Amino acid sequence: SQYRVAKTPANHNNDIGMPMAVLSMPLDTEVAVLEMGMNHFREMAYLSTIGQPDVAVIVNIGTMHIEFLGSREGILQAKLEILEGLKPGGKVLLNGDDDMLWSVREKLQYSAAYFGADNVNCTLRATDIVQEPGKLSMTVSDGRHSFPVTLPLEGRHFVPDALAAVAVGLELGIAPEKIQRGLGGFRNMAGRQEMYDRNGFHMIQDCYNAGPESMAAALAVLGKRSGRRIAVLGDMLELGDCAWAEHYKIGRIAKENADMV
Repeated sequence: SQYRVAKTPANHNNDIGMPMAVLSMPLDTEVAVLEMGMNHFREMAYLSTIGQPDVAVIVNIGTMHIEFLGSREGILQAKLEILEGLKPGGKVLLNGDDDMLWSVREKLQYSAAYFGADNVNCTLRATDIVQEPGKLSMTVSDGRHSFPVTLPLEGRHFVPDALAAVAVGLELGIAPEKIQRGLGGFRNMAGRQEMYDRNGFHMIQDCYNAGPESMAAALAVLGKRSGRRIAVLGDMLELGDCAWAEHYKIGRIAKENADMV
């Protein structure tokens, strides 16, 4: 809200889409928010040398794309390739609640800060987290600032996303009240937790690029709803040898949170 900002449209985050996103940005853009995606080694390194970030953010190390990267350790290695294009003096912002990202804290050769809710050693923390239908509230603190944030979203899985946004905002010198307004007015992208009421049914459309973590998060939101809960689930792809186990795990989670699948 303080700068002229351009961002990656839709999911244009690969070696074709991200350069297209950069080239289509207005000439007066002051801040570019670039999503960098990968499912093989060295793809993130390539994108990072194009984007040349001043601030690099990694929110989690899950199991998406494990088919080609072999393990969470492989995914961590591939995501850390983003540092190869980081500008001299650049900043790295990492989720300290993620065990893999926390494990590299003493190995990074860059200026790094951690955000999180559960890890008390994080630089930026979320406390007093309250989840309600259609609303997520928390207090964020970094030792210099402490202020409440409310987002029009459901689910604790949005906490690290919100903290990443706050961390970037504070890094760029944005005032807390502007960060509050920005997050308070946030609207999610198409296909991610869209709410509809039709013929007496309340529908939650959350079908953007399903993976084990996003599927579990969506089911947790469904599980907190009252009434008869029906989950309509699609496949999770690019899981390789982990596919059977991950689908089984999601089936167990669905059983706990839905009356019908």
